[in-house]
Amino acid sequence: MSEFGDGLPAGARIEEFEIVRELGRGGFGITYLARDHALARLVAVKEYLPQDWGTRQGDGTIGPRSSTSATDYTWGLKRFVDEARVLARLNHPGIVSVYRILEAAGTAYMAMEYVEGHSLAEELRSSGPLPERRVREVLGGLAGGLAQVHAAGLLHRDIKPANVMLRAGDGSPVLIDFGAARQQMGRQSRSITAVLTPGYAPIEQYSPKGRQGPWTDVYALGAVAYAALSGQVPDDATERTMGDALKPVESIAASPVGPALGRAVAAALAMNPKDRPQDMAEWLTLLGGVGDVPATGGRGATPLLDSPKPSRPSAGRSHFDPDPGHSDSVAPASAQRHRSGAGVGRKRRLWLGVGGAAVAVLLVWLLPRSTGDGEDVATPPDPDSVAAVVEAALELEPSEVRLIQRGLLEAGFDPVEGDGLIGAGTREAVRRLQASRGLEATGFLGANLADVLMESGREAERAESAQRMAEERAQAEATRLAEARRAGRTFRDCGECPLMVVVPSGSFRMGSPGSEAGRAGDEGPVHSVRIGQPLAVGAYEVTFGEWDACVAAGGCGGYRPDDRGWGRGTRPVIDVSWEDARTYAQWLSRETGEGYRLLSEAEWEYSARAGTETARHWGEGESGQCGYANGYDEVAHDELERENRTPASCRDGYVNTAPVGTFGANGFGLYDMLGNVWEWTEDCVHEGYGGAPGDGSAWLSGGDCSRRVLRGGSWYDPPRNLRSANRYRDQAGLRGNLLGFRVARTIN
Repeated sequence: MSEFGDGLPAGARIEEFEIVRELGRGGFGITYLARDHALARLVAVKEYLPQDWGTRQGDGTIGPRSSTSATDYTWGLKRFVDEARVLARLNHPGIVSVYRILEAAGTAYMAMEYVEGHSLAEELRSSGPLPERRVREVLGGLAGGLAQVHAAGLLHRDIKPANVMLRAGDGSPVLIDFGAARQQMGRQSRSITAVLTPGYAPIEQYSPKGRQGPWTDVYALGAVAYAALSGQVPDDATERTMGDALKPVESIAASPVGPALGRAVAAALAMNPKDRPQDMAEWLTLLGGVGDVPATGGRGATPLLDSPKPSRPSAGRSHFDPDPGHSDSVAPASAQRHRSGAGVGRKRRLWLGVGGAAVAVLLVWLLPRSTGDGEDVATPPDPDSVAAVVEAALELEPSEVRLIQRGLLEAGFDPVEGDGLIGAGTREAVRRLQASRGLEATGFLGANLADVLMESGREAERAESAQRMAEERAQAEATRLAEARRAGRTFRDCGECPLMVVVPSGSFRMGSPGSEAGRAGDEGPVHSVRIGQPLAVGAYEVTFGEWDACVAAGGCGGYRPDDRGWGRGTRPVIDVSWEDARTYAQWLSRETGEGYRLLSEAEWEYSARAGTETARHWGEGESGQCGYANGYDEVAHDELERENRTPASCRDGYVNTAPVGTFGANGFGLYDMLGNVWEWTEDCVHEGYGGAPGDGSAWLSGGDCSRRVLRGGSWYDPPRNLRSANRYRDQAGLRGNLLGFRVARTIN
C-alpha cells in the first residue's frame, strides 16, 4: 500500500473501530463504515489523507507525499483535528455527531455518527422535485444545525444534496462531510484538490482571497432549496457573473411555491455576499415559520475562522456592485493595498477570469493624463503595467513559484532559477512561452498561465515522487523477499499453524550408490536435482495438536485419528492417509492464504540430507541414531520382542512415537526427518528414478498414482530403513499407526 487509492481493508483495526467497508472518498480523505467494538454500534470513520499532500506508506502508516509537502500535510492535519474537536462539542439533530478523534499511524481519524438512510440527492433522482412542505422540513432541520456550526466558528462550505442525509426512520435531515479545515487547506496551498461543487458554491469560494462567512453557507442552502423544488441545479456562480439568467425558482418549480419561500431562495442566491442574509437567523426570518435559530456573532460567540463579515448594504442587488464606493471584501488584498498608492487617479473595476472557472475581482486604476485645460482624463495603462498588477494580485508563495518554474522547465523553457523567486531567468522563460503560444509576451504571469504551469509542475513532482516511491517499494520488496527467503528463518502463519523453516535453494545427488548398506533397487540411478527456489518446510512432523485445531475449525473432514493411547499434543499425528494429509494442507492454505502442500519426494530427500552425502545426515552408519532419530532400538526390542528385526544398538527411551523435536535437528534445522513416523510425499509410485524430473517437482506422470511415496522410516523400523535415500510406498487411502506427514510452503 502506497498510493492514495489504497484504502484500509475490511477487518483493519483503529483501536476499538474495525473497518467494515469504504463509504466514500475525495481529495481530502477516505470515509469508512466501521464497527465500534467498545459500544457495539456502527460508526463512520473519516481518515485524514489529503490526495495532493499525503500517501500511505508500505507499512500502512500515512505521511507527507514528499519533503516539499511535509509542511502542508502537518498544517492540514492540525486543522482536521481542530475541526473535529469543535464539531464534537456541538449537539443538534441536523449535524452529524462526532464521537471521537484518534491520532494514529501518522494521521488522524474522526469517528462519527453513521446515518442510516439515503441522501437528498438520491431522493431527488428517484422521486423528482419535492413539494414546498417537504423542502421547508429539510431547510428547518439543517438551518438550526448550521447556526450552531457558525456560532462555534466553523463553516460547512460544501452543502449540496449529496451531503444531506435523510434518516431512514423519520426522514429528518442531517448534514455530513464538513469541510472547514479542508477549505482552510485550500487557502494554505493551491495544490489541494478543489473543495467546492459548481452550482452550490457562491462566487467567493472560487477565489482563495474571497472572504467567507455564514452568508457562504446561506447561498449553498438556498441552492439546495432551488434544486429540491425545481429538480434543476442553479447556474454556476462563475457563469452568472457573465450575465445572470437564473430563473426565479417559483417559475420552474414542479409544484406551487409560496411568495415567502421564493423571496428567501432569491435572497440566498444573491451574487454579492453583502446582498444575502448574513446568517441563518436572518434567512429564516425571510422564510418565516421554519424554525427559531439564534443569530451568530452575539455575546460569547466564537469568532469565525475567516475575516469578519462585511457591512450590510442596501438590499435588493443580486450581482456584485461595480460602484467603487462600496467596499467589496472579495477584492484581493494586494489590490486593496495598491489602491492606496500615490498618484492614483480615478479607479475602474475590471473582471478577470482566474484559473479557468474561478473568478476574482481585480482593481485596475487608470493613470491620469492632463488635457491642457486643467482636466485630467483617464489613460489606459500599457499591457505590461496591467500584467504586473494581475501578477501581483495572485500573491504567489515561493512554493507556488517553484512549481511554476518547474512547469516552465517541463514546457521546454528553462527558467534557470528554481528557488521560488522570480528573477530575470523566470521572466525570460515566461516571455518565450507566451510568445510560443501567441500570447502577449509580457513576461508577467496571468492567473490562467500560472495555474497551467503550477499543474504541470505538480504533475512533474508527482511523477518524480511516484518514481521514487516505486523505487522505494521495489527496494522494500527486495529486502522483504530476501528476508523471507533467508535460510534458517522460522515463522508461523497463524497461532495453530506448524512452525516452518526456510530451506535454501541448491543442488544435490538424489538416490544411493550401490555401495550403501541397506540399499534397495528403487533408490537408483543416482541423478542430479536442482531445487531452484527457497521453500519453507515444517520444522516438525504435523502433531496431534495441530491436526485437532483443524478439526475444531471445521476442517480435515472432521476426522479425529486414534492416538492408540500414546498421547496427543506434541506427538506426531498417526493413522492419517495421503488423502488426509492433503486435506490438512488445503485447510492451512484456506486459513492463511498461503500455498501449503506436501513435499515432493525430491524436496523431502534434499531437506533430509541438509547438504550431506552420507546415508544419514549425522553420518554413514547407524552409530549415533538415538541422538537424532526415534527408530527401532533396544528399548523397543525389549518391549515388543520382534525376533525378525535387528534393533539399533542404543536406547532412545521410547517404545513408539516420541514428542516431535525430542531428538537433534539436521543441518537445516529440521527435526525427525528420519524416524518417528513415515512421511507422505506428493509423488506417485515409480520403481526407480529413470525419467525422474531434475527440478525438484513432484513426479506425477507415468507411475501408479493410486499409491504414493513415503519417506524417512518410523519408530518401528530398523536402522536400514532410517536412511535419507530409503523409499516406501502404500495406497493413498491407507491409514496406520506408522504413517504421518509434514508440510511445505512455497515462498512467494
